Amino acid sequence: MNILVCIKPIKKELVSESVELCEKYCINPYDLFALNEAMKVKKNASDATIECVCMGENNTKEVLKRCLAKGADAAYLLSDSSFAGSDTIATSYILSKFIETKNYDYIFCGSKSVDGETGQVVFGLSERLGFGCVTKVVEITEAEGDSLTMLRSEESCDSILRSNGKTVVVFDDFSIETSISLIAMKRANRCSINILTGKEIGALPSLCGQKGSRTQIIGAMDILEKRECQYISGDIKEQAQFLDQLIRVNS
Repeated sequence: MNILVCIKPIKKELVSESVELCEKYCINPYDLFALNEAMKVKKNASDATIECVCMGENNTKEVLKRCLAKGADAAYLLSDSSFAGSDTIATSYILSKFIETKNYDYIFCGSKSVDGETGQVVFGLSERLGFGCVTKVVEITEAEGDSLTMLRSEESCDSILRSNGKTVVVFDDFSIETSISLIAMKRANRCSINILTGKEIGALPSLCGQKGSRTQIIGAMDILEKRECQYISGDIKEQAQFLDQLIRVNS
């Protein structure tokens, strides 16, 4: 059983030791849930192969390194200047061209990304690949051969579905990134990330990036709200008095 997990790198703000803001990437929480479910399948099915793919610049490789540290067998970064500015239509096209070069039984995806929340790429993949699509999945309950049994949850009822492959599985829950052991990260850092360009996956430049997008970005702004920080010193009584005064002043 060959499973591909689609990963979207998400920018996050971290405070360094010098209290300066710097940007790092993390795994989109909904895609992380999909990856964790894929790892459960691999644990229970010895013949399962888990690979991960994401689109992005070269510095997003750190996200794929964490995927390898969590147990993925291989990782692919689709990186090309022609991909810049891709909307959901262009993104689904680029991902589908990569998938067509492989032989995956299942495509695992999160239902949305926390920085966009459109949730449209999964349906574009299903349509372009001719795969079935199962949404609102909360758990893979059984893996046998090329067959997966999954729990699908809706507001009105829960249902059990079985698929025999060629299916996009969309998970409707999310996971929070936890620490990865130093040994696992060292092992992952020794592995190579396969970087592929548009030409290498057979993607037409006219259907990628802004050229292949139906929506256009006309501008962007930084909405990060910078706040001042004040440290509280003294014993518990002095700290309580300080907080009481601060609340009174700002109420």
